[in-house]
Amino acid sequence: MRERDATRLTGSPTAPKIGRMEQELSALEAKLDTLVRQVQTLRADNLSLRERVATLETENQRLKSKVELATSRIESVLAMIPDGAVS
Repeated sequence: MRERDATRLTGSPTAPKIGRMEQELSALEAKLDTLVRQVQTLRADNLSLRERVATLETENQRLKSKVELATSRIESVLAMIPDGAVS
């Protein structure tokens, strides 16, 4: 019985293991929180970038139309110039 009494006084041998497990769980929880925040940030960035791409594609199409119109007008003006006049 003395051995049992000694174990009670010094604590169970599994107590250090439980403490380590709690530390590991706390560290894992902190890492998981960090990961969740990073995912949220990346999702917000991704949404912002998608909106930016859509805006730039619209602007690109508008500018392309303007260039096509200008090209057409220049070709019309050049067609009015007689062949021998341009050197």
